Amino acid sequence: MKIRPDNIKNLLMVIALIVFVLPANARGLSNASAINKAGRQRMLSQRIVKAYVMIGADINVDEAHKELDNSVALFEEQYLELEEYAPTPEIKQGLNEVFDLWKIFRMIAVDEPNKMDGLILLVRSSDLLKACDDVVALIEVYADTKTAKLVNISGRQRMLSQRIAMLYFANYWGFPDNDIIRVDIPAIYGSSVGLYEKSLRKLQKSPKNSVEISDRLDKVATIWEMSEFNDKDLAREKLDPKAMYILTLEILEEMDQITALYEALGD
Repeated sequence: MKIRPDNIKNLLMVIALIVFVLPANARGLSNASAINKAGRQRMLSQRIVKAYVMIGADINVDEAHKELDNSVALFEEQYLELEEYAPTPEIKQGLNEVFDLWKIFRMIAVDEPNKMDGLILLVRSSDLLKACDDVVALIEVYADTKTAKLVNISGRQRMLSQRIAMLYFANYWGFPDNDIIRVDIPAIYGSSVGLYEKSLRKLQKSPKNSVEISDRLDKVATIWEMSEFNDKDLAREKLDPKAMYILTLEILEEMDQITALYEALGD
């Protein structure tokens, strides 16, 4: 397995964070911030695979390399923060399960992309996503506030923006037929789009929304409605990977800001 020098550099940066940054940050982690960070782990599990597939499919390769390396480093940094924060045995156990899945996932993700490993990584991303989502749910129950739910849902929208892009690019790249590993990409894409739209409507109706939150949610809705990517049609001749990259990146950035605003309400 070939590991690029820039991946080694990122690993050393994470180690430095353990020594110099983590203790102070982790001690100050509020419940709302923990939900935000744990929710961001879900997004990163999908963004890493998206970037891996983009590199393999020759889509915005330079940007994809940066996204992959930064996402791997951020996942590990946030994991350490959450591990230090973990207030209950159940949350600690959930994080242990995340780490067990992460170790193999990471090894595949930082290697040179190929379609067979890409298929395996896609399947493993669902397992890692579920484990991360379980941690978010545990922290939400522990926090026991109305805004905790909003932070969770808003953070999940970040994940869905990257999951939708990941599946779109994966369908564009194409995977080899395999009798053991079978993934119905159009079906998963359709359900992800449906959940995204349902969750967006739910957030827009929240009585806790500030003017800024409402305006940002309306902007996200406009971006989504003006696109042609929510029609669940993945016919390859209709796909426009570069446009999808820009669209989902805009949504991700807006939803990250909105999640931070909900987090502030929780604090």
